[in-house]
Amino acid sequence: MVDVRQMPSRPKRRRGRGYIRVSKRRRDMISPEIQREAIDGLALRTEIDQVEAPIEDLGLSGRDFEERRIKDLVLAVQDHEIDVVLLWKWSRFGRNTLESLKNIQAIYDAGGDVMAATEDFDGRTSVGRLQITQMLGWAQFQSDQIGESWQSAHAYRRKMGLPHSGFQTFGYRVCFTCPPNDPGERRYKCNECRSGIMQIHPVEGKVLAECYRRWTWENEPINQIAADLRERGFRTLGGKIITPTQLYKWMDSGFGLGWVRWRSKEKIQQDKQNIRDGAKYYYRSSRPEYFDVWKVGAHKSVIEDPDERELLWLAYLAKRFDAPKTPAHHHDPKYSISGLARCTGVRVPARDVVAPNFYCKRNAGAFTRGEAMEKKNPPLPNGDRDPRNVVFRCTHGAINKDCPGCGSVSLARVEREILSWLMDQAKGAEVVDFKIAQSQRVAVRVKDDSEKTERRLKELDAELTRLVGGYTKGIIPEKQYLEQKQEIDDEVADLNKAVEPDPKKQKRKVQAVRPSRARFLGLLEEWEHMTYSRKRQLLGTVIAHIWLYPEMGGRNTPRTVIVPLWAEERELEADPPPHPALKLAA
Repeated sequence: MVDVRQMPSRPKRRRGRGYIRVSKRRRDMISPEIQREAIDGLALRTEIDQVEAPIEDLGLSGRDFEERRIKDLVLAVQDHEIDVVLLWKWSRFGRNTLESLKNIQAIYDAGGDVMAATEDFDGRTSVGRLQITQMLGWAQFQSDQIGESWQSAHAYRRKMGLPHSGFQTFGYRVCFTCPPNDPGERRYKCNECRSGIMQIHPVEGKVLAECYRRWTWENEPINQIAADLRERGFRTLGGKIITPTQLYKWMDSGFGLGWVRWRSKEKIQQDKQNIRDGAKYYYRSSRPEYFDVWKVGAHKSVIEDPDERELLWLAYLAKRFDAPKTPAHHHDPKYSISGLARCTGVRVPARDVVAPNFYCKRNAGAFTRGEAMEKKNPPLPNGDRDPRNVVFRCTHGAINKDCPGCGSVSLARVEREILSWLMDQAKGAEVVDFKIAQSQRVAVRVKDDSEKTERRLKELDAELTRLVGGYTKGIIPEKQYLEQKQEIDDEVADLNKAVEPDPKKQKRKVQAVRPSRARFLGLLEEWEHMTYSRKRQLLGTVIAHIWLYPEMGGRNTPRTVIVPLWAEERELEADPPPHPALKLAA
């Protein structure tokens, strides 16, 4: 008989998670599938349990670590959530040798391991560390070579007065005679287009010049110009709908008026510092002020008269630079639910994408019902448009036709349901819990002084409630309200920064909870006397977002579900709940 007590215990299986990176994201790419298959094979061979699906950084360079999720893997190892990080090749971890080695060493120091499926080196041995360093060095060497090649190509294009890249833009074509090229072939082969200088399109060029004049001289709104182009059948070179943002990008580049532009090395370094300071998409803006080098291009302008072209460009820049910049902490919304309404349409993936259907969940925009309804329902006494004349629906579904949408819901109907919701909330408890508002919802670490921090956060929430009440009743002017609210937000941010992260202590969420009745009673009392802008600012202190649903069960059934700020984190990030009409039917 075998003595079980003397049998060796089976070693515990290690937990791992894969990491996938692709430098350039394309619709037809297969690299993620190849990497995932190799990672799955490595986990099977080494008896490693993958706790979650691999982290994917698609379309991100390996030279920088700011935007990539390597830090999530390092924290997972330090928190003992995983034991091993699984890779396809070491170059996927990064093409910056120094930063890559720092993060790998942090994983080793925490007791974890890093393994590559096709390059199996043990980083805990001297030979393995040498081999890993060599592989990462080769990865950075290849990246540096590619970068130097592109720098030489860009320098040549700038010298010749060509745009930074070879992509075509609205109003221009590189060639009108060359047939479509096959993959891997040279795109432009005839003598007329070999130089790469773009030629003015006979129709689109005149339209681009018209857009400059209409926006600059005639002060026509950009959204009205974009809508006119859509009605006339114009599209982007990719066949998409022309949006105001896209139209701004074309005109901001100055290409149509004969300019080429780029950022200097000093400007790029400044942009990278701005990214580190929190402005993630700062360097991606197309506005003229974000480019410091301008040069007359080799192509022709869509406006032939040089005097008109120069005067038009200077006037355009003056208008763009003098446009009021809205502070990041404040905006002047047009309607009471602007930015809060979300679409619940179920979208179907493209034909070449294998994925289940998914909810749209994008913002719903405002649309007016036309002049006939304006005459029938005149503006309100405060000057706002009558809510019966405004409907909210999925903007992408209405313009791009890529979403079935949530139907058209009138602003009047949504406001009625908001008022009903506010009345229900006003019946709740009076006491405010030791929790804070959405603007202060953050992840913090449990510390010994957490009770003191929570008491101060409770005081700040009470101050915010009093501030909202004074602003609602017109006692506190808007400027003072915004300044004091920003001070409260800054103090809460300082409190959260003062909490030192400790990986050995358990994480938790500081979750918002329903404020006191005073805030809801104040909203109900002054609702009819407030403008749309004031309503939106105050609703933002109690509502996270509003789900809009298609018509079901008649005109008297609800079509909205309101998600409050104090909802749990999983509810805030979850898909929309079932249609409210189904609950009534049940």
